[in-house]
Amino acid sequence: MCPRCRARAPAASGLQAAGRCPKDGAFFVSERALARSDGDPLLGCTLGGRFAVLALRARGARASVYDSRVVPAAPEGAGRPTTAPIASAVLKVVRCDGPRSEAALALAWEGEVQRLASAAVAPGWLGQGCSEVGDEPRFAAFVASERAPGASLAEPSEQSFLERATRAARALAALHAAGIVHGDLTPEHVFVDAQRSAATFVDFGSAALDAGGGGERARLSGATPAYAAPELWETGPTRAADVYALGCVLVRMVTGRPPFSAASLEGLRAAHRSAAPPPLPDAVGAALGSTIAAALSKSAGHRPPDGAALVRALEA
Repeated sequence: MCPRCRARAPAASGLQAAGRCPKDGAFFVSERALARSDGDPLLGCTLGGRFAVLALRARGARASVYDSRVVPAAPEGAGRPTTAPIASAVLKVVRCDGPRSEAALALAWEGEVQRLASAAVAPGWLGQGCSEVGDEPRFAAFVASERAPGASLAEPSEQSFLERATRAARALAALHAAGIVHGDLTPEHVFVDAQRSAATFVDFGSAALDAGGGGERARLSGATPAYAAPELWETGPTRAADVYALGCVLVRMVTGRPPFSAASLEGLRAAHRSAAPPPLPDAVGAALGSTIAAALSKSAGHRPPDGAALVRALEA
């Protein structure tokens, strides 16, 4: 269905073959997508001349994530492309006042970090840019990437806890080896696929380039408080803070909740700094429990210093 004029895609051809609405040029979207976010001005639009916005996946305080498809380029002199979109992609979009706005530059930094990350630990980077979309705010900055394979650590899985934990740690080791600190590891940002030896990370909005122990050039702060290391409340992201965050993720996986909670941000900060983590189920085992406890040490110097050290501890 066209999100602008409500014309329906030709029934015989289906959404994939129909492509654009002949009346106004918008891409057809599913009725379910339209019902979920009716009135969203980006539905049916093409960003960067390449990515057709087909459905809203999630909306956050700073950005929205959309399902999209890559639009094949039109032959030179043929005008705008009229064929159906192909090859699915995920778009992270920030509405902004222009390509030089703070929000657009922050998202551009995130895209650059993702592009630098190895394809083994991050979805493939497909492009980024800033497009004028007409209404206020007039622009939409975006980063386009492939879908992360597998399921997030927030979802149930038939794989063993140790197997998923080790794959996540291997991915963290590879990320740190590439000189990148993630800065915001949560269960929703870590994907594990049974066909891959390492996990895949998404959402590099709080990432930093790292020269050894301290994050550099962090452009977009904002680690999720429930997974933020005690020192991260006052300093930039570090490898040790990533280890702490992954430790919190592992606790969430086996207990159903993060290790610390509070009624206020200040209370949560205090819990990270001084409260003892909850006991883990007996099924976790003493050795694995000790590794998780080390990852959750209040002092960064008492944790495994990076992802590689965490892998060694998990595989010992």
